Amino acid sequence: MACIVETPTGQSKYIQLSPGEVPTGCGLAKRPKIALGKVTRKQAQVALGHIENLIRARTTGGVVPQATAAYLAAAPDALLTRLEKIQLIEPRKKKIVKIGPFISDYIDSRTDYKPNTRRNHEQTKKDLLECFPADMLLADFTRANADAFRLFLLRKDQSEPSVRRTCKRAKQYFTEAIKHRIITENPFN
Repeated sequence: MACIVETPTGQSKYIQLSPGEVPTGCGLAKRPKIALGKVTRKQAQVALGHIENLIRARTTGGVVPQATAAYLAAAPDALLTRLEKIQLIEPRKKKIVKIGPFISDYIDSRTDYKPNTRRNHEQTKKDLLECFPADMLLADFTRANADAFRLFLLRKDQSEPSVRRTCKRAKQYFTEAIKHRIITENPFN
């Protein structure tokens, strides 16, 4: 059976699996650990219960209980990545979202924008799509791309304050993508 283990300081906890609870040949330690971070003992026990449900479902070929499925739906990406690594859950499919349509949908959804704000966002979208293809995936946009966009704006003879405002608007789009769990980090940070 899996068990909860505390770090020597007692602040962080992790779940240590027993031998045989992970598939053989997956390149992992015999007793892998699932780090939970700084959680209470009660939160760790809840996580342990759901992880044991996943182990039972995998070994028996049964269905994952509804409560465990709901827990996974709300779980942070870091925990889901650890569970994927030890093959307790199926690898998540990356959401295939392209920059052009995503930014257009975002701007259209903002009914609170005044005309000048909308115009500024449309210009930022135009600049982004001039620098990068509209069918580029949001997940493929990196910090290097953000830096390249900034340099692109400077080469267009935009002033430094204008470039900062444009990059700030672009950052908004990627923050929205994080909220939708399309990406995990904002390249404009």
